[in-house]
Amino acid sequence: MSNTVLMQISEGIALLTLNRPEKLNALNYELIDRLMSLLDQIEANDGVGAVIITGTGDRAFSAGGDIHEFSESVAKGVNPAVRDFVRRGQGLTARLEAFPKPVIAAVNGLAYGGGCEITEAVHLAVASDRARFAKPEIKLGMPPTFGGTQRLPRLAGRKRALELLLTGEDFLADRALELGLVNHVVAHEELMSAARDLAKRIMGHSPLAVRSIITAVTRGLNMSIAEGLLVESEQFAQMVPTDDLADALAAWKTAPPRRPTAAWSLFTILLNSTERLTIRSSERIFNNMVEYQNAHLDAVFHALSDPTRRAMLQDLSQGERLVGELAAPFSISLAAASKHIKVLEGAGLVRREVKGRMHVCRLDAAPMHAGMEWMRHYEAFWRTRIDALEALLLAEDATIQTDPEEKP
Repeated sequence: MSNTVLMQISEGIALLTLNRPEKLNALNYELIDRLMSLLDQIEANDGVGAVIITGTGDRAFSAGGDIHEFSESVAKGVNPAVRDFVRRGQGLTARLEAFPKPVIAAVNGLAYGGGCEITEAVHLAVASDRARFAKPEIKLGMPPTFGGTQRLPRLAGRKRALELLLTGEDFLADRALELGLVNHVVAHEELMSAARDLAKRIMGHSPLAVRSIITAVTRGLNMSIAEGLLVESEQFAQMVPTDDLADALAAWKTAPPRRPTAAWSLFTILLNSTERLTIRSSERIFNNMVEYQNAHLDAVFHALSDPTRRAMLQDLSQGERLVGELAAPFSISLAAASKHIKVLEGAGLVRREVKGRMHVCRLDAAPMHAGMEWMRHYEAFWRTRIDALEALLLAEDATIQTDPEEKP
């Protein structure tokens, strides 16, 4: 049995690892055939709900097609070259694109040529901050052959795709994110956990609904909007007689009113990456708010930064008492907000994603299951304060600008 692709199934996720590290995980014919075979097995396995593809080692996701191998096919003439190389590669990317279960690329290093085309074809992609991408086929005197001339323009736009295709220049993960080639860029050591987290968030939904959405999007992209809407209607019609839809609707109708969940609440903090922000009329805005109680807030954040004290907050009554003391309106400087967010990050309760000059913080109550009710109060507390601040910002027609002393 070939070991060019390794498969490991855990928690309903199939991890496929391209395994030719000595060749930077280049896509030879054996590897492509092995990957296709494993995809067939995964599709037939009802115990698998998602697929992650990555590469062995830290250097490469895949450096692309195996040049030594496909050059031999080229030497045999047009028909062998198209049959053995082009159709095989296009068959792989088409299979990944239309696969009925979500496929996530975890791009751990170089994604050149065919490796980049796999990333284009899969449904979702998470990239390490060390990842690099390129469309270098033009340097070999040929166009991309695994779908790159078709998918990249659809993802990035015609002109941006042509620049990459015609120059063959490589680009970093942040550029791939900007182009829409990947969904997220994370620290290298967090790559696999981020990919698995994304897979689990999808697997929490009906697998039939997931399949319907993938089918509608994949087929609809190559149609007019009118034809795509017919596909969408067709996919919905297929869901109507299913238990998945009936059970979900019944549960929704009988469930009590839902309170905001603290496990993954989303709130926005007005911070920039250098933590030097100027808000026009900020003094007037913040002075209109009642002075907040520093001592109480600092006490809570200090407790969160210490494991022993954090454990004390798992007691519901104590958590409610502390939040009650914090419930008065307050004004908080951006510097103080930054300090407290960092403490929450250190306590493992917040994950921060930088989006341009905005920091989006996700509150994670998983480390404090016993204190979940307290975390709900805490979330409501923050929501109230942030809503009030946003209202004041709108009322004052305030704008966010970089500090005039800061160089762009």
